[in-house]
Amino acid sequence: MNVVEEEESAFEIGVVVPKRNVKAEEEDYCVEVLVNEFKNVGFIVERVPGVVDDFIKLATPLETLGRAAVELQIKKRTRIGMDLQFEWDEVDAFVRQPYGSLFSWCERFHCYRHLIYGIMNKSKSAVTLRFDGKEFNWEVGEYLLKNGCSFVTF
Repeated sequence: MNVVEEEESAFEIGVVVPKRNVKAEEEDYCVEVLVNEFKNVGFIVERVPGVVDDFIKLATPLETLGRAAVELQIKKRTRIGMDLQFEWDEVDAFVRQPYGSLFSWCERFHCYRHLIYGIMNKSKSAVTLRFDGKEFNWEVGEYLLKNGCSFVTF
């Protein structure tokens, strides 16, 4: 049986949501969809209002990072000195970082990007999103965020 020490989830990534001069319920709905989708992939989410922009802070449990690392086929050093493709079921076989984390910051960043940009509309119909007075159709099979969207690291 694998014994995985749970790493404390800290907020590491922040998504910037520009404030707009539109009806609050329109903006909130769009942001709520984003927040809900982040939660659906396993993120711990905290919304923080700012003066110019709002922020969505993201943290992730170790298991969510591990799932992303498997999907990305990340290779990690094992205790026997070989670099092998990461497998969650064999988590105890992989060497931890000197500071105790299973994943390096670079590996964590790749996992976060994979999770953030991998959010896709898997429903049976398009979803209409309104933001800044404009409507956007989030089509079935379409990714929610495009590469190049802004997010900050904490």
